[in-house]
Amino acid sequence: MQITVNGEEHQLNSTRLLEAVLAEIGVSNLDGVAVAINEQVIPKSAWATTTLHEHDRLLIIRATAGG
Repeated sequence: MQITVNGEEHQLNSTRLLEAVLAEIGVSNLDGVAVAINEQVIPKSAWATTTLHEHDRLLIIRATAGG
Protein backbone atom coordinates (compact mmCIF):
# COMPACT_ATOMS: atom_id res chain seq x y z
CA MET A 1 0.00 0.00 0.00
CA GLN A 2 1.34 3.43 -0.92
CA ILE A 3 0.88 6.43 1.40
CA THR A 4 2.50 9.85 1.70
CA VAL A 5 4.04 10.88 5.02
CA ASN A 6 5.08 14.52 5.40
CA GLY A 7 5.43 14.79 1.63
CA GLU A 8 7.45 11.57 1.17
CA GLU A 9 6.10 8.41 -0.45
CA HIS A 10 6.11 5.25 1.67
CA GLN A 11 5.36 1.69 0.61
CA LEU A 12 3.80 -0.29 3.46
CA ASN A 13 3.68 -4.04 3.86
CA SER A 14 0.30 -5.21 5.10
CA THR A 15 0.02 -2.78 8.02
CA ARG A 16 -3.09 -0.62 7.86
CA LEU A 17 -3.82 0.57 11.40
CA LEU A 18 -2.40 4.03 12.10
CA GLU A 19 -0.65 3.05 15.34
CA ALA A 20 1.14 0.14 13.61
CA VAL A 21 2.04 2.29 10.60
CA LEU A 22 3.67 4.87 12.87
CA ALA A 23 5.83 2.11 14.37
CA GLU A 24 6.64 0.71 10.91
CA ILE A 25 7.89 4.07 9.63
CA GLY A 26 10.00 4.64 12.74
CA VAL A 27 7.88 6.95 14.89
CA SER A 28 8.60 5.25 18.20
CA ASN A 29 8.26 7.96 20.86
CA LEU A 30 4.66 9.18 20.55
CA ASP A 31 4.91 11.90 23.23
CA GLY A 32 4.06 15.28 21.74
CA VAL A 33 3.05 13.80 18.38
CA ALA A 34 -0.03 14.86 16.40
CA VAL A 35 -1.25 13.10 13.25
CA ALA A 36 -3.58 14.21 10.48
CA ILE A 37 -4.81 11.97 7.68
CA ASN A 38 -5.92 13.78 4.54
CA GLU A 39 -5.95 17.05 6.51
CA GLN A 40 -8.16 15.66 9.32
CA VAL A 41 -6.58 15.49 12.78
CA ILE A 42 -6.90 12.04 14.34
CA PRO A 43 -7.22 11.96 18.14
CA LYS A 44 -4.54 9.85 19.81
CA SER A 45 -7.30 7.74 21.38
CA ALA A 46 -8.30 6.60 17.86
CA TRP A 47 -4.85 5.67 16.54
CA ALA A 48 -5.22 1.97 17.41
CA THR A 49 -8.48 1.68 15.45
CA THR A 50 -7.95 4.10 12.53
CA THR A 51 -7.43 2.30 9.23
CA LEU A 52 -5.30 3.78 6.47
CA HIS A 53 -6.18 3.44 2.80
CA GLU A 54 -4.21 3.49 -0.44
CA HIS A 55 -2.83 6.99 -1.22
CA ASP A 56 -3.72 8.50 2.17
CA ARG A 57 -1.67 11.56 3.08
CA LEU A 58 -0.31 11.68 6.63
CA LEU A 59 1.05 14.76 8.32
CA ILE A 60 3.03 13.99 11.47
CA ILE A 61 3.94 16.89 13.73
CA ARG A 62 6.16 16.60 16.80
CA ALA A 63 6.09 19.34 19.44
CA THR A 64 9.49 20.65 20.41
CA ALA A 65 10.60 22.72 23.37
CA GLY A 66 12.84 25.69 23.13
CA GLY A 67 12.82 29.32 22.45
